[in-house]
Amino acid sequence: MGPELADVQAGELRPPLVRRDRRPRRASGIETDHVVALGAAWRGGAHAWTPRRRLEYANDLDVLLAVDKQTNQDKGSRTADKWKPPRRAYWCEYARRYTGVKTAYGLSVTPPEKTALADMLGTCPPG
Repeated sequence: MGPELADVQAGELRPPLVRRDRRPRRASGIETDHVVALGAAWRGGAHAWTPRRRLEYANDLDVLLAVDKQTNQDKGSRTADKWKPPRRAYWCEYARRYTGVKTAYGLSVTPPEKTALADMLGTCPPG
């Protein structure tokens, strides 16, 4: 087994999007979310990508985030103007990651998304 692989026997996952009372107790309650959902990426420009680029995006660790099943279902393919993390304390980090993904992949941002992202970024600590 290489250094990039691990055999996790025990521990506690603390997904940043998830409220403490909704943290999954079992691995089956954990899903992988795309910070900018695949459907949102498609609408934002991924439709013009090559299949290879789409696969790269879908598997990019900077795009992926462990979340609980319910949060992932609640978000679906919604953009930042239609969905915000349930934990307000995570809005800053989420908006930073979201804008970073959009920038890195050249995805468009709608005016409502821009407003919602600015609101979430407004929760960031000064400095």
